[in-house]
Amino acid sequence: VAWEAGINNRVTASGLCAAMRLIEEGRGISKEASAVMLDILDNHKLKRTIRAEMLARAGSKNMDYAEFTKIFSDELTCLRYLEQQKWENGFFCKKCGHDKHHAGKDRFDRRCTRCGYTESPTAYTIFRGVKFPLQKAFYILHLVVTERNDLTIDEISAMLDLRRNTCWAFKDKVYRIIKKYHLDKGQAGHWDNIIFRTEETVTDQPGA
Repeated sequence: VAWEAGINNRVTASGLCAAMRLIEEGRGISKEASAVMLDILDNHKLKRTIRAEMLARAGSKNMDYAEFTKIFSDELTCLRYLEQQKWENGFFCKKCGHDKHHAGKDRFDRRCTRCGYTESPTAYTIFRGVKFPLQKAFYILHLVVTERNDLTIDEISAMLDLRRNTCWAFKDKVYRIIKKYHLDKGQAGHWDNIIFRTEETVTDQPGA
């Protein structure tokens, strides 16, 4: 568009860089506004990065946990991924069907403007109720999806520094979801087909 308008692309890029520096340094706008804009820019960049990297590498059976955590490094990154995937096409309240929301009490939560129902990114997903680090649950799911049957529960437990029963229970939950929804090998090979499935009905689940 800039080129068609006769605007030099280098000048346009320089202007954008200058604007970014002003935002980062908080000059010309308030510190509060600068923080909000940086958060928006960072969130957008992270979403694109996660999606691109994960789609390119999720099918690799040789991805160890150290490599995996370069993509899903912490709880925040995992929640951002779930937020993006879950509400990519907009918010829809599970309780009343309304499509407008406010920010919830916790980061990434969404609160319906009509009935006040609050939903977290993990609600209505396989990760609901997980009591151990979310990135470790992500990796156990990754191991099932990529059919890493060469790793024993004891090896997974040692790798993730989790109790053996914790690893077994979540891995078994993944297999139960696959069985319940009759997912074939091809469907089960894409983790989004598993993430947004639950063992409970919508009315059984609270928002968190």
